[in-house]
Amino acid sequence: MAVGHGIATTKKRMMIFALTTVIVGLVLIEGFSAIIWYVLPHSVPQADGELLQELVTGAVEKRVVRQQTRIDLHAWSDILPHPYFGYVEAPGANVNNYGFEEQVDYPYQKAPDEFVVGLLGGSVGMHLANYLHRLDGAPLKAQLELLPLVGDRKVRILQFCQGGYKEPQQFIVLSYFLEMLDLVVVVDGHNELTSAMRDDSPIEYPSFIALYSFFKHYFDKEQMLELGTLAMVLELEHRVAALALRAETWPSFTVRLVLGRLAHALTTQRKELAMYTERDTLKRELVLPGRTEHDERAITSRAVEVWRKYTILSHLIAQHKGIPIFTFLQPNQYVEGSKPLSPEEDTEAIDPNAKPIWAERWRHLLGAAADLRATELQVYDLTKLFAEERRTLYYDKCCHFNEIGLDLLSRAIGQQIFQALTRNRSAAEVVRGPRANRGDTSCDALPGHGLP
Repeated sequence: MAVGHGIATTKKRMMIFALTTVIVGLVLIEGFSAIIWYVLPHSVPQADGELLQELVTGAVEKRVVRQQTRIDLHAWSDILPHPYFGYVEAPGANVNNYGFEEQVDYPYQKAPDEFVVGLLGGSVGMHLANYLHRLDGAPLKAQLELLPLVGDRKVRILQFCQGGYKEPQQFIVLSYFLEMLDLVVVVDGHNELTSAMRDDSPIEYPSFIALYSFFKHYFDKEQMLELGTLAMVLELEHRVAALALRAETWPSFTVRLVLGRLAHALTTQRKELAMYTERDTLKRELVLPGRTEHDERAITSRAVEVWRKYTILSHLIAQHKGIPIFTFLQPNQYVEGSKPLSPEEDTEAIDPNAKPIWAERWRHLLGAAADLRATELQVYDLTKLFAEERRTLYYDKCCHFNEIGLDLLSRAIGQQIFQALTRNRSAAEVVRGPRANRGDTSCDALPGHGLP
């Protein structure tokens, strides 16, 4: 018994010694780590706290993706390329099968008692359509239902708009869905003058520059491996960053130092990989058609001519089907005399450096619109719709306005359509189109080439 008791006592002492050694070792390590943490903070490289936060929130990941693809795929993750329209939204809860923000799928099978209005345009058109949908079509619907052309039918408004859409995208969309419509409303102008100015892609290309830039690159096996390694490092960096942030509340300087050092090492590796893959990608750009216009005047002239050409074609194909079509140049704060700006708009809705440039671009587009209107195409200038409106309407430096502005725009569109279709001449006369050169369906039959 004494021998057994002695062995047990020895084991117990050894365990106590081992445990004491571990505790003392941990205390020494923690003490050493504390000295480094407080006295020599720069002796061991550590990850920046702000960077750790960005890693956890995904901000770094977004930057890396943008760096490698030239675009922010996260911001545009709900956008899909389309072979005809350039791009559409990914179908979902509020997006139909063709990628438009509608509750019904296309092609829409209208009922015999329905009069279907198609609304085309960019983001302003999309905002207008969504605003009208929230009000069940009012006030535009109420005005259109007074038209003899509508009769006893119920007006239904369907939208075919996407942020950034311009010509010829709108023409292609219209030709694709025209047969399901009874009346066409196009709201455009701003995108014609801005989207073509952003990179060296041809002006006729879709305005979604991000996708164009992405398609300029191809990826071979080596690049895919490089990007895969980068993705793995980025994922590991994200997880370590989350642990490092959590460790800031832990009572262990050693854990903080180790995780911080590991996070720093991963960040360094990720940056080196990103620089390498980006440099490699730059060498592998595909050569796609470029732009022949390079100075401001030539670019503006070409952009206006593209708008003019496809606006004419849109009206011609609608007239051929006997469908009334109206094009409206949207209100814009950069047009001279378009609106007395409120203090909020003067701060938030105007880029003073760009204003002279925009005003000049709009001058040329308005000149082309006036030429088309002179031929009796139903093209209307609403850029000065807010000329007497002192309330705050615009909320960004682009072209967007609030629901007060959308209400004014919808009423102006309805009034203009009603007047055009109820004048002394018949609706058929409106549909028939330009009085000049009616037998000639070419764009050259209508005036307005070049800049004044």
